[in-house]
Amino acid sequence: IFLIILYCSLTQASSLPPCKGSDDTKWTNCYGKYLKKEILPGITRDYTGEFGNIPGKRHGKGTSKTYRDGKLAGEYIGEFKNDRSHGQGIAIMENGKKYDGEWKNGKRHGQGTDTWADGRKYVGEYKDGKQHGQGTWTFADGDKYVGEFKEDKYYGLGTYTYPDGT
Repeated sequence: IFLIILYCSLTQASSLPPCKGSDDTKWTNCYGKYLKKEILPGITRDYTGEFGNIPGKRHGKGTSKTYRDGKLAGEYIGEFKNDRSHGQGIAIMENGKKYDGEWKNGKRHGQGTDTWADGRKYVGEYKDGKQHGQGTWTFADGDKYVGEFKEDKYYGLGTYTYPDGT
């Protein structure tokens, strides 16, 4: 339900005026859309959303899809700042991995949840794109670790529990 509400709130029309002209690198303080913009060789992006006061930079609420050689590689629905994911957002990758949570300067940062297609799940704190702080890691086989993380590794105190409760 949360994902549906977040998606709906982020995809509603903006209060900003429509962007004018076809050169998205000049758009400021408006709501616009571009398709198949090359960002690196073989990598393109579609974007629908808000642009801030820096010309051509995604800033505010929006939806961005990235393609590698024409194939969808990932999608982000959420908030942007200076052309990077920043604030609340959801990222869905081509391998079925999904992250729902807080972002800072294009990296997972703050509270969030990573979910993998095979059933693995991490719920907890992130810092600079890595699991860092308190969290719960649940494995596909039912094993669970609850405790501290640092730089994506178990660190400090924690409890590891097997599916049978031991």
